[in-house]
Amino acid sequence: GRPSAAQLTAEISARLALPGLRWLTIDVDGAELLDDELARVLHRARAAATAAGIDFDVRATRPGPRRWLARHGLDEAESRVPRPRSPGRPGWPTRPRSP
Repeated sequence: GRPSAAQLTAEISARLALPGLRWLTIDVDGAELLDDELARVLHRARAAATAAGIDFDVRATRPGPRRWLARHGLDEAESRVPRPRSPGRPGWPTRPRSP
């Protein structure tokens, strides 16, 4: 689709307000048109999530959306700063236990 900045802001805000939320991933592959204003919304959402202790990712697999993410500094390799993860998050390594 073609999300507006207002729509995206409202949807992300609602999700960030969910109690107990530990991470939020936004997948932009389904968007037909990614306006530059959406990048500002996603940067603000990332800052709000980080301030609340929520991991926030923006992902895409299609070439067009991946280029858009890179151009706006939203691709994972360019914009994520590693932070300590909670041990209960699936897919994250945990320290081996001492015998």
